[in-house]
Amino acid sequence: MHIDLHMHTTCSDGDTSPESVLLQCESAGLDIVAITDHDTLEAHQILTDSQIPSNILLIPGVELSVSSDVDGLKHHLLAYFPQFSRGSSPTFKTNVPFSNEFIQFSESLNKMREARIQRAFNYFKKLNEVYSLNLDFEEFCVLNKINLINKTSENVIGRPLIAKYLVLKGLIEKSGDAFKSYLSDNSPAYQALPKTSMEDNIKQVKKIGGKCFIAHPGIWGYTEEQVQKHIQSAQAAGLDGIEKYHSEQTYACEGVVSRGSDFHGPSVKADTFLNVTQGNLTETEEKTLLDTLFGKQ
Repeated sequence: MHIDLHMHTTCSDGDTSPESVLLQCESAGLDIVAITDHDTLEAHQILTDSQIPSNILLIPGVELSVSSDVDGLKHHLLAYFPQFSRGSSPTFKTNVPFSNEFIQFSESLNKMREARIQRAFNYFKKLNEVYSLNLDFEEFCVLNKINLINKTSENVIGRPLIAKYLVLKGLIEKSGDAFKSYLSDNSPAYQALPKTSMEDNIKQVKKIGGKCFIAHPGIWGYTEEQVQKHIQSAQAAGLDGIEKYHSEQTYACEGVVSRGSDFHGPSVKADTFLNVTQGNLTETEEKTLLDTLFGKQ
């Protein structure tokens, strides 16, 4: 069985429509897929049943930009809702209507994502007013992959990114300096932070029957000790597994693991393709993953 549980569409930062992505999944020989746009479930709400190829099982998913409660370092969290899978499967129950809780969760994502981007905009406006910095918010958005049309982002939008931008513009020597001046809690430009806790998000997803996997944990440049602390904290909150096989890495880990290409389309990530990862699920890993998502059959 061919499984790819990590891909993006034009609903976030991909260059391919949800319907076209599914057609490409079919061409790539995939059996089970999950569209996981950044901080939005929009693709799953706009796709009609007739747009899903008959031999594809589509799991609703989303990639959440979060921060670990351990030390505030960012991660991406893949949340899946297999109980609402659509398409054809001889084994798994499909085409169950979205619950009110799922719809409410989707709406909360939209509001939170927009709030984070709005906060960054407010920061730029206030910094320019108070300190006369003449910062360019649109340039900041381009550098940090913020889509102002879809109100989506590949990164956790917070003060660290603004601090890096201030370094880029030559206003400070290093990012840490910003938190002693422009971006300190006592700064006249301060803006309150929307909550992005990985652990809280896991609990929320689990409460409505979802499954959570940490995406590509090895790509951030953190030490293995840091990553393990993040994983342990997430597991205590109810984490289901880890994305072991990814287009940029195979992360050495045990337990429940998943596989995802992180496809965005040729104009965004030209070297990333559907159903292509560094390494593949073993037969045992595949069975354990499917049992975790759908229950033992």
